Amino acid sequence: MSATWELASQYVRRVIRFEPAIGLYTSHFVNRITGSDLISAERWTPEFDFRLNGERLTSLDQAWELIEVTAECDQPDFSGQFTIRLAHRARRLEVRIDYDCEPHGTTKRLTIANTSDQPITLTHLAIETLP
Repeated sequence: MSATWELASQYVRRVIRFEPAIGLYTSHFVNRITGSDLISAERWTPEFDFRLNGERLTSLDQAWELIEVTAECDQPDFSGQFTIRLAHRARRLEVRIDYDCEPHGTTKRLTIANTSDQPITLTHLAIETLP
């Protein structure tokens, strides 16, 4: 199931999408003062990127399943918070991304959980990969 979420303040608007055949990505990151979209429609970048035991995993992969979305706050000034939880279909791994909109921008936090009983090694971690 495809889904879209939006964070916005008086200065920025960020649109995040999940599509099962593509994965999770930011489709628009707009400067609301100038109206400029800083993301090219032909150049989506992953919301996260890391190596798991040497294998590259990014949010742009159909192997991710959307588990849960939790809205923490929906305020009238367009700001908000929400959490997206993804599970990897082939690896025993869950990723939680917390988004928050503040007056001058957006923040993002990433939590990676190993759900297997085997230890893993994470390297090359990028939480934000916008161009």
